[in-house]
Amino acid sequence: MLSKWQLNDPRRFGSTQLSKGKESSPPGFSGPNLKTDLANKGLNATSAAELKNKIAWNMVTKALGQLPMNLFMMYMMGNTVQLITFFMLTYMISGPIAALSNMNKEFEKISREESFTLQKLAFIGAQLGVMGLAAWKCSGLGLIPTTQADWLEFLPFIEPREFSSGSVAL
Repeated sequence: MLSKWQLNDPRRFGSTQLSKGKESSPPGFSGPNLKTDLANKGLNATSAAELKNKIAWNMVTKALGQLPMNLFMMYMMGNTVQLITFFMLTYMISGPIAALSNMNKEFEKISREESFTLQKLAFIGAQLGVMGLAAWKCSGLGLIPTTQADWLEFLPFIEPREFSSGSVAL
């Protein structure tokens, strides 16, 4: 641990700001506001808009990156109905729903002035793609009623006209 006289030594830090009680930011650090960062770096409005669009497209590509991961998870689940399969399918359905419900908040973090319509549509498409994969897996496991045999209880019962047993008709 350094003693107090070593921390206040102006020769060590190049200035006496630490000894006066003024705290300076570390080198390369700027405030959390994107507008002041852009003004300090000398970026104009068009390059700022390009940067915001790039950040928005990065959010979309992150959402698209879920598709291969979920395909691999579906492969690892197999074709049997097990407890782990239900957990994975719940994750594959609830994750996109949560992402879609928080979509506007996430895009507002980038900029409140721009709408990012194209990026939002691509984000929605990616999340619906993940949900479609989950529905396809549920259908493959037989969890979604898609055949006529799944609806037999709703068909009317037809009384047979006669019964037979062996060679004697009743």
